[in-house]
Amino acid sequence: PRAETHTLRLYCVTHCDGSLYVIGHSELRGAMRTFLLERIDRVGLLDDGFEVPEDFDAEAYLAEGFGIWREDETHEVKIEFAKGEAQFIRERQWHPTQKIEDVRDGRIILTMRVAGLLPVARWVLSFGNGARALSPPGLVEGVARQLQSGAEQYPPGEHSKKRSIAQPRR
Repeated sequence: PRAETHTLRLYCVTHCDGSLYVIGHSELRGAMRTFLLERIDRVGLLDDGFEVPEDFDAEAYLAEGFGIWREDETHEVKIEFAKGEAQFIRERQWHPTQKIEDVRDGRIILTMRVAGLLPVARWVLSFGNGARALSPPGLVEGVARQLQSGAEQYPPGEHSKKRSIAQPRR
C-alpha cells in the first residue's frame, strides 16, 4: 500500500492483540480512523491544538467494534458453532453484547451487536467448518464469497496424489 500523510487529532491510544493503536479524527478522511502504531513512519506535532470532544468515550467507542476494528454501521450478527467449538466459545467474552443460545446436538448460536462485518467474517472463517454465519445477509454473503474463493485455489484432482496433512506416513 502507498503511504499517506494524515493530520490526526489523537483521541486515544489502546492495546489489542499484542499491538498498540492510535485512534482519532483524520483530517484526510474527515472521519475517525484507527492506525497500527507499528505502521506509522513519522510523527510530528503541529502548532494548532484541538480538544477531544466531550462526548467521545473511548471505552464505548471500542466496545462497539469487534477487536480493534469498527465501522459506522452496527449489525446484529448470529453465528452457529459446532459442538467441537462450543466450549471454546463459551469460555471467553468475545464482545460485551454477546449472548449464547444452546441449539441442537451440542451446537450453540452466538449473537452480538457489532460495528463492522469484515473482522467478524475473518473470525468466522478462522473456525473453518466449525462455524457458520447465520445473519445478517452481508456477513453470510461475505463469508460464502471467501470460502468459494479459497476453494477455487484447490482445483479437484490437482492435489489428489499428494499426502494430506492428516495422513500419516506408512
